[in-house]
Amino acid sequence: TCKFELASLTNLDLPFEVYFLDKELNLFSKLDEGVGVEFDLSSGTYRNRFYVVFKLKEVLELNTIEIIEDNLVVFYDNLNKGIKINNSLDFSANSIVLYNLLGQEVLRVNKEYHNVNEINIPLNVAMGTYILTFDYNNSTQLKRKIVIN
Repeated sequence: TCKFELASLTNLDLPFEVYFLDKELNLFSKLDEGVGVEFDLSSGTYRNRFYVVFKLKEVLELNTIEIIEDNLVVFYDNLNKGIKINNSLDFSANSIVLYNLLGQEVLRVNKEYHNVNEINIPLNVAMGTYILTFDYNNSTQLKRKIVIN
């Protein structure tokens, strides 16, 4: 019998769920602090079968649901190698931060934008999925997934 468990999740700044994956059986088991997964194995060597998977939670609580009624668009512009934040209406943004999926800060923009229609942020990072957070119109903290390929 084998047991796999997490000792601590204290260093994950973003809301992650952690899973144990058995690729051979295509079985996901959610891991929480102090709660593990047990399974029986025959003796031998196991390669490329077991993985620890981090998944970003989609947390929608009633008091944190973002209602944006205008035309806000956030995306990675492959042609210009940067993040674009667009809106046909004037908007403000500040505290722009990009995180990788490990919760590590990759980029911080210290500039405040007021009454703009577009923000272009040059970016030179590896392909992957990132989380962009920023204060929108000085009232709403937005989080958007950015995929760079």
